[in-house]
Amino acid sequence: CAIREPIIFVSVTVMGATIAGRAWRISALFNNPLVKIGNNRSTSSEIGRVEKARQFAITIMTIPSLLLQIVIIALSSSRSSMQLVTTEVYGLTVGVHECKSMAAGSWDMYASIIVACFPFILAYLLNIRPKSELNELPEIVDERKSLEDSFAISIILFVVTSPVISMSINPNVKVYSTLAATLILPLSLSYFIGLDKVFESMRSNMSLQKGRKSNYNGSNKDSPLAAVRMAEMYVNIGRKEEAVQLIDETLNSLKGGPGRNVISNIGQKEGKEEIGAGFTRNDLKSFDHNTLAMVIDMLKLKARAETEGSKSNATVSIDALRIFENCPAASKLKDVSVIFPVYNWVGMLIKGGTIEQDDMFSLELDLAGRYCHEAQVQAYHYARALGSLAEMCGRTGRYSEAFEHFNVMEKVYMKEMHPKLLSAVYMVDRCALVFAMAALWEMKEGRKDKAIERVNFVIKNILPNYDKKDIIGLFSIILYIIRVFKWCGHVDQAIDVYTKFLPLEAEHHFAVGEYYKPMLLLLKICDDSPVQYNKEDIVADIELALQFAPTDFGDNIWTAEGWSMKSMGAEICLHLASKLTPGNDVRQNLVSKGLSMSDEANQTIMASNGSIKHILAYDAHVDIYARLLNLAKKDNSISRCVIHNQTINGKTDGMNHLLNKKSPGRIGGLSERLTVKGEDSNSESTQNASGNQKDRTKTSSALSSSISSGNRFERKVTFSQLSSLDGESIDDESSEPSIKKNTSL
Repeated sequence: CAIREPIIFVSVTVMGATIAGRAWRISALFNNPLVKIGNNRSTSSEIGRVEKARQFAITIMTIPSLLLQIVIIALSSSRSSMQLVTTEVYGLTVGVHECKSMAAGSWDMYASIIVACFPFILAYLLNIRPKSELNELPEIVDERKSLEDSFAISIILFVVTSPVISMSINPNVKVYSTLAATLILPLSLSYFIGLDKVFESMRSNMSLQKGRKSNYNGSNKDSPLAAVRMAEMYVNIGRKEEAVQLIDETLNSLKGGPGRNVISNIGQKEGKEEIGAGFTRNDLKSFDHNTLAMVIDMLKLKARAETEGSKSNATVSIDALRIFENCPAASKLKDVSVIFPVYNWVGMLIKGGTIEQDDMFSLELDLAGRYCHEAQVQAYHYARALGSLAEMCGRTGRYSEAFEHFNVMEKVYMKEMHPKLLSAVYMVDRCALVFAMAALWEMKEGRKDKAIERVNFVIKNILPNYDKKDIIGLFSIILYIIRVFKWCGHVDQAIDVYTKFLPLEAEHHFAVGEYYKPMLLLLKICDDSPVQYNKEDIVADIELALQFAPTDFGDNIWTAEGWSMKSMGAEICLHLASKLTPGNDVRQNLVSKGLSMSDEANQTIMASNGSIKHILAYDAHVDIYARLLNLAKKDNSISRCVIHNQTINGKTDGMNHLLNKKSPGRIGGLSERLTVKGEDSNSESTQNASGNQKDRTKTSSALSSSISSGNRFERKVTFSQLSSLDGESIDDESSEPSIKKNTSL
């Protein structure tokens, strides 16, 4: 009796807190104005923090009710107990034992009701969303209507049962009415938010399996659109496997429909040719412009759900581009910008090395030209495309052309309006990055004062207003600024910018988190650094340097941006090793690690014929390898002294004590027996690898020629051979190690 009501009220409060927590989580991940956290591309760490915050919020909303019930139980004046209640019936006194509280004015009951209702009210407020957001969310996510229906039913039933509870003298009737009034809210919420959604999900799944015929008849076009919104929600909240499954099911429902019976001039064999994502030419011929846009949107979502930079990620992006190029409805698209994010991501995959190209960047240049031509339909897309074209010209050393495109972009780009639009479509405001990148071009042209002037402009006008949730964009801008300041001798200003504008969340970011601490360490120990190094930190810093291992995909991108992260790691090893005495084992490990990373960076920076491929990254890297070799030379001289300068009876005897002994090295021709590992046993595999490399080069060359054969700025230029992917996944550590070693040797 004493704990019955506390258990009921705490349970109801937990239910309300759970519903409020669900609403808050959706609001956080979908940028509700009431809760401004999260972004369009929620990472696993961000989703994890949101989930922890949701659990914390549920606990906080439950604690007041729990404490109140503990107080009620602890006070004898308010604690419920079995009491004898007497009633006069036809002149007879009837006594019934009831569980009642003796609290004056029933304050405990009213207080418990108010505290239990608070989470439900908060849940309703969190479900009030702007119309633009409601249009993006599936109806199954919006719980405001469910809460309204539950509240209405609960109020009606409470009004009906309250008089029965107060006037009834039959204890069974009173207990039944009390149970009905207590359970109506949890039961109605369980129905509307739980059971009804299960039925809705089942109905949606059944509608997706009805096939393509009803879609084209116009009776069921909303189902795939609802699937797109649901898949986007799954991607945003981190449920990527469910998103991919839903997208695949929806795409399968659009295959093999009425298009297979369409009479056209496409031959039977050619019509069955698969273009991409399982769609044939006949499938694409039956698409209207709305269906085409929807398929491209689903493939873009699927690419976001796949592992970044993986082969499957590239395949999905290429499929989207092939479908766009081969579908007749593409010319009827009302908004051609649906394909622009695909251009952006394909370019990123080429830059990251997942899609191969020649050393002249022919693929990226032609893709940037096509993108720039088609993007003229909208100002912010055009500014973004001009930025890409300027970046490509700067990377290939054509700085005058880069500044020409940059000057046009600067006039088109609207700093007040375009950043939000670009971030919503491309995740990163690339135009803002190009403002900082232009400083590198000035520095390369020998105009250091102009480079510093451009950097200061970015610090004053762009960084303060840049979206703090776009960690990748912020890190990129700051990287360009550090690159200029560091090579101009202003390391103190570089440290100030890095610590002031890069948020602490960057340390745990999926893309730049691995560079956060190493970059800060480099600025503290590099040449011209104003920071007084604390020798007590050297053990932790050495461990950080030896464990630093940037991914190939990420390093390829940063190398193209102007600074290899492996080169940065090699420089960290260089400066830390310089602080140790020659001959130290730890120093030798640092030098060895630095030389290894420097060699890997050099293979990315240089072209296959030995020429410089990435000019800006080469300038940042050129002196590091030589300085590391100089340290290794000192270590080797120390090692030789240790070996040969023997001490006998306190005197240094050099090698004299060996002269009277036979030298086995001179007898057996030791030097002639030494062979480079892999030269003989791996010669055949090396030849095969070089043959494969030639084939890849031919494919890339053929691809470039097929692009360039038409006008670069015409719409129907095709990228049909973009499937020239690397033979191994970029995450495979064993991909062609022997080839790289032989090349370096």
